[in-house]
Amino acid sequence: MCQLIETIRIEEGEICNISFHERRLNEARLKLFGENVPVSISDFLRVPKMAMSGIIKCRLIYRQSIESVTFDPYIPVPVNTLKIVDGSDISYSCKYLDREQILRLISKDVADDILIVKNGFLSDISFANIVFTDGTRWVTPDTPLLRGTMRES
Repeated sequence: MCQLIETIRIEEGEICNISFHERRLNEARLKLFGENVPVSISDFLRVPKMAMSGIIKCRLIYRQSIESVTFDPYIPVPVNTLKIVDGSDISYSCKYLDREQILRLISKDVADDILIVKNGFLSDISFANIVFTDGTRWVTPDTPLLRGTMRES
């Protein structure tokens, strides 16, 4: 059975967007495993001392139930160049730990990351939703591969 992941930002000891992560986790558990008893992420997260300052990436791996929780310093990945790729055959409605569908589109020798086009519409980059601004308004595609927690908030 497939494993899923929630990658949760912890900033200065505060868990960010936890309600959006919980909603996505519980929707995936119901969709894939028929689990209809909600899980509360905060019952599993004990923010360690090392996460009380700075930005930490918490990785929560799960199937029907939570299997592991890890904490690591957040290291941003700079993206200076993008390659547009056709991702029309990708299905990524749940945040799977196995990202093979996305990884096979990446060609690191051409660009830092990929901009995925699905069915003729801009969708996402390999690890995040995209957003555009004209300096006043913010716009994000209404057909993302995965509805990210920042996008939803």
